Amino acid sequence: MDAGEVIWKEIELAESYLVCAMFEEAVALSSSVLKRVSQLENGIEKNEMMESAGMVLIQSLKELGRTSQILDELKVSFPSVAAIPFTVLLFGACFHFSEGLSDMQSLLEEFLSKWSLLNEEIYVFVGSRSIDDRECFDGHAQLTVDEYLQLVHVYLRIVTEIGLKDVDLAVSWVEKAALPEGKRQIILRRLDYLQSKKAASSSQSSSSSLLRNDHRTHLSSSEGLQASETALDPAYQDGGSANRETVLRLHKLTKPSFWPFRTITLKFGSFRLVISTRKIVLSCLLVLIYYLLRRKLTALKRMAQEQGSSMKKALVDLWQLAFSYQVNPLAIAQPLSGAARGVS
Repeated sequence: MDAGEVIWKEIELAESYLVCAMFEEAVALSSSVLKRVSQLENGIEKNEMMESAGMVLIQSLKELGRTSQILDELKVSFPSVAAIPFTVLLFGACFHFSEGLSDMQSLLEEFLSKWSLLNEEIYVFVGSRSIDDRECFDGHAQLTVDEYLQLVHVYLRIVTEIGLKDVDLAVSWVEKAALPEGKRQIILRRLDYLQSKKAASSSQSSSSSLLRNDHRTHLSSSEGLQASETALDPAYQDGGSANRETVLRLHKLTKPSFWPFRTITLKFGSFRLVISTRKIVLSCLLVLIYYLLRRKLTALKRMAQEQGSSMKKALVDLWQLAFSYQVNPLAIAQPLSGAARGVS
């Protein structure tokens, strides 16, 4: 069994640990596999190994409640940012965003800067000269526009909704990024909407502050009269606490509850598409489940092929053995020996 087969066996074992909720074992084994795979020669199989082991690693860390460690593990397990498979980076960024972590921002910026748009159709690694050039790391030099934009949307949501919440920074990045012009305009319109919404919210809060100050002034001017009337009115004294409880109860009912999953609204002319972060996370989980099932089916298919090959080889050997025995065609015509005749 060569080194590649041994590594695939260990990856399948790590996936089994993940499915069986043995997350600590899955993290340790997948991390060890990634460090050994990075020493192999570049090729498609190497990229597939790193993608499979990387997916097990980040999913196990998330299940252990250690999502904040995904960034550090990616830096340790892969020799460079460009070496991180697209799927692993996308899922890791989604996990960070779903828990309100902004640590992935700089890593996404660096990864996105490593690609250039070719003919408005496909992204190629900066180190490669053409679509067919495979001299870059792991022989994986291409990203589709949709794949690249998935990372862009996650990056922009981290910039505008977590941490500094800087919409201007997001606008500046989009204007300089290598994006198809149509997609760039759609994203800029979305960011412009966020800016106007933020400005309207700021003006509304300042107006509310002025109204509160005027209201305090009015209350202070009539405070003495209200205090005297309250002291003379026992009915008001008895119902005061009940009125305050009613107001507080209504305030709690009308107060918006926290919901971590916001929505993205995309406009294509007169068509409007609303996508929630919950759907994005659920879609990522469904894709992960499909990916694991596909890996299992591939392993079963490989095992069936090996068994079929062994059986075929055994039948061929048996066939050759059966027909390799030399039979004397004159044996039937030879007379019986003397001993045989004496017995008869």
